[in-house]
Amino acid sequence: MLDRLKTILGDNYTEEIDKAVSEEIGKNFVSRNDFNTKNESVKDLTQRLEEANKQIDAFKEMDIDSIKKSAEEWKEKAEKAEKDAEALHMWDKEGTTKRVTDF
Repeated sequence: MLDRLKTILGDNYTEEIDKAVSEEIGKNFVSRNDFNTKNESVKDLTQRLEEANKQIDAFKEMDIDSIKKSAEEWKEKAEKAEKDAEALHMWDKEGTTKRVTDF
């Protein structure tokens, strides 16, 4: 595993030394692949956090009372439109509905 270790130790190199050094290195360092994976995960989470914070700020800027008032106004408009649509229909002699424009 550690080719450079073989070069440095020469004849003193053994598989046991290689294994012991590898274990010690593994305690204090992570592989490049593991680092890159975690780094990408951190970047993704950071981006998502920034987006969430922007959305939260947008919510903070909203005037809740005017939103409620606007929602109530649209509800009233929808109810009026529904009544107006119903008013355009009349019952004929047979009990079927016809639009006012059909007469």
